[in-house]
Amino acid sequence: MLIGTPGGALQQVEEGRMRVLMTLLLSRSPLPPTAPTAQEVGINNMSISPWGGLYGPVGISTEVMNRVALAMKNVAARQDVREQLRKIAFELQSATPAKMDRFNRDQLEIWRKTADAINLERN
Repeated sequence: MLIGTPGGALQQVEEGRMRVLMTLLLSRSPLPPTAPTAQEVGINNMSISPWGGLYGPVGISTEVMNRVALAMKNVAARQDVREQLRKIAFELQSATPAKMDRFNRDQLEIWRKTADAINLERN
């Protein structure tokens, strides 16, 4: 069994070397759209939403951080970039540094609760 991203596993699926059982996304993936969600197959409270972020060094100036955030917002608005990323089932979004900070904190809390629920030891 493999848990992978649609873009990373799609070629193997298309070649018949792998079969998609379900998606861990909250809704069906466009790659392949026939794959049910975990909830649709009876597995509740299990979802993973892949994401990525652009990070800088500790102590980066607010000015530089805001310039980079604006540049990324402009890239995220480009139709050609969005089209290429859709081919691998990635929906590009931009966020302010404050929103990204909140997202990171929320993700950390979700994974902390998950680890606690299954008694995963942390070092």
